[in-house]
Amino acid sequence: MGKYQNSQHSNQPQLRHHNRKKGKRNQQQVVNDRWEEKYEQGKRVNEKHHASRLQFILENPIKPMNEKQAIYLNNLRTKPYNVATGYAGSSKTYLATRVAIEEFLKGNIEKIVIARPAVSDSKSLGFFGGTKEEKVKNWILPVLEVLEEFLGASYVDYLIARGVIEGVPLEIIKGRSFKNCFIIFDEAEDLKKPEVKKCITRLGNNSTMVFAGDVRQVDIKETGLKFVIEDLMKRDALKDLWGFVDFNEHNEIVRSLAVKKTIIELSNMGEM
Repeated sequence: MGKYQNSQHSNQPQLRHHNRKKGKRNQQQVVNDRWEEKYEQGKRVNEKHHASRLQFILENPIKPMNEKQAIYLNNLRTKPYNVATGYAGSSKTYLATRVAIEEFLKGNIEKIVIARPAVSDSKSLGFFGGTKEEKVKNWILPVLEVLEEFLGASYVDYLIARGVIEGVPLEIIKGRSFKNCFIIFDEAEDLKKPEVKKCITRLGNNSTMVFAGDVRQVDIKETGLKFVIEDLMKRDALKDLWGFVDFNEHNEIVRSLAVKKTIIELSNMGEM
């Protein structure tokens, strides 16, 4: 009897350890189930929001403010490669972002990518502190307001977290292949010729690549956009692949009257 009792007592710690492990597994399962439920609920909410945003853009299509904007919009929807140069405030990046949002909401693409050159007045992605999502939001700041205006701030956060909206520094673009994407190179006037060649060979199927920049604000001696505009896109085999618009008239500055007047005077002073 004593031997039996001793055996019984010796098994009790093992049973307690087993029960604790079982309890931990059950607790983890509850946590997993709650996260799964939360994910599915969030997914349903975002799908409903996505549909409402699509309805909004269908009811409020982009209206070009001048002839060149109309040409640019058509190019963005029909050409795999696009270059937009010209004065600040002529909606080069804005219109590209609007079309990217439109194409995403319609289900024509799966991802929106914002890229920048390594040589720029802007900081590299690694410079910014915070979480991955906070870093990306700082990186895409020039287009963030447009994204939030037409997608909603919370939905933008969700898409950044899912990698659907991505900020890509040029230094890590080598080796990437962008399929089913809309890629916007902001501040593209700072791209060097070798960088431009590296970028254009990243384009995958069902994708659009846009280079938007003001060559009057070049930070390097010779912009790579010059090679594209004057040489590459004029090749007979490539003409149909490239769209190009130069917003080089003062009346094409639409950001504000104050900006328009300032740029005109800077031009008169020989500063632009």
